[in-house]
Amino acid sequence: MNTKRFAALVLAAALAVCSVSGCTFGEKTRIAATYSGGEVPAGVYIAHQLTALNEAYYKVPDMSKNVLEQEIDGAKAADWINNRAAELTRIFVAVESEFDRLGLTLDPETAAAATQGLRQSWESESERMEKAGIGYSSVEAINLNAAKSQLVFSAYYGEGGEFAVSEEDYRAFYEENYRRVLMLVLSKTYDQAAGAAFDEAGAAAQQELIESYFERSKAGEPLFDLIVAQDEAIHGALDSGNAHTHGPLVEEEQISLVYRGNTNYPQALRDQIFANDTLNVSETYEDDNYGVLFERRGLMEDESAYQSAKLSMLPLMKQDEYNEKLLAAADGLGISFSQDALKAFKLDKLMTA
Repeated sequence: MNTKRFAALVLAAALAVCSVSGCTFGEKTRIAATYSGGEVPAGVYIAHQLTALNEAYYKVPDMSKNVLEQEIDGAKAADWINNRAAELTRIFVAVESEFDRLGLTLDPETAAAATQGLRQSWESESERMEKAGIGYSSVEAINLNAAKSQLVFSAYYGEGGEFAVSEEDYRAFYEENYRRVLMLVLSKTYDQAAGAAFDEAGAAAQQELIESYFERSKAGEPLFDLIVAQDEAIHGALDSGNAHTHGPLVEEEQISLVYRGNTNYPQALRDQIFANDTLNVSETYEDDNYGVLFERRGLMEDESAYQSAKLSMLPLMKQDEYNEKLLAAADGLGISFSQDALKAFKLDKLMTA
């Protein structure tokens, strides 16, 4: 089975929990778990196994080898996957319970958005999913439950929520985890002007260019002027026939808001950016792939940058805590897994479905 494509099909299922039918098992394996006031059908547990299996691909030492023959964090991968599936199932139950406790409802528009495009995706995977024991209703319900989870999260941490985040906490997180940076990034591998990878000669010339920019910066040339020079080298001077399509650059618009955990930036570069709070002083960074010049700018000088970041900040601040609260809630729901069912859901069968 293509577990990666399945993961795309139920991308929101990492926190999803639901009551799902659509599986064909014997009576002893039809239900994966019971809890106070409900049951967890087999399809939900298998879906969580597949989600965990996909996660395992990115945790084993060698993605090219059989996942089940490797270890994750010192445990057999199969044990890690099943433990993770059980954890997702516990979260499953907790979200359903909390959604009801909080008196939340899933309006038709939200429900439609949660399943938009699902039918088309299902058509390419239906044979494999059904062979694994997961019907369309299972996948649909998982996506709907992911929408429920978002509402529970908002009811916890949003404005007026049970554990609402204060403005002071937002500001503190922003100041700890964000930096405004003016940055000139030069790739050593990709020729932006040509739209292709550098050949050997091009890579050598690019290295010389990077070193020349570093030297010009050390000599006191403003970083923004170097950014303009590089832009013009790529797109042509403003007064040439190959004029900019975006118009003259504006320095403020070239400042990036860098989040400490943004993996689009190399870890070593992020470490250097957050190493101190010195402002308006150019620094250099270089690795095998990039040469970078950057300057930190006052973090709170642009209120709009803060307000924009705030829109996506809450999950960064509270997602781990949210998971912990759900697992704690699950502990009080009397969840009991069916050993007959767990023995029947073999990972090696999912690998070949």
